[in-house]
Amino acid sequence: MRINPQPKTRGHADGLLPLIDVVCVLLIFFLIAARMAPAAPFAVDLPRVAAGDETRSTMALFLSPTGQPGFRRMVGDVALAELARARETFCAATDCAAEPPLVAVHTDQKTPAVALTRIMPQLAAMGFQRVELVTDGRGA
Repeated sequence: MRINPQPKTRGHADGLLPLIDVVCVLLIFFLIAARMAPAAPFAVDLPRVAAGDETRSTMALFLSPTGQPGFRRMVGDVALAELARARETFCAATDCAAEPPLVAVHTDQKTPAVALTRIMPQLAAMGFQRVELVTDGRGA
């Protein structure tokens, strides 16, 4: 008499397929819903204040501790020229008269105030009417 063992069943492996689908859908959702921010051209240690709001700027300009401007991984006059082009592109796509673009200026704690006062007329000449100084809201 010959006894054949029962063939092994697959177990619970089929139960993981719907979970993998859910994880993929969640991953796609978070990739679409996330706000993509360009990398800073250099590290900036923001000044601290008692309370601060999150910036809702259209563009971000960085000032190094030496006062050198940076925008989208570019530094110096090239960065300012790229910022002007970015404003033109933004205004071509939206009505800048109704809602002018907002540029957020991220300065280091050690950036001299003279550098900030030098950059403001340049931003006005580019057509920026709204400028926001970004600070660190963790307190002094």
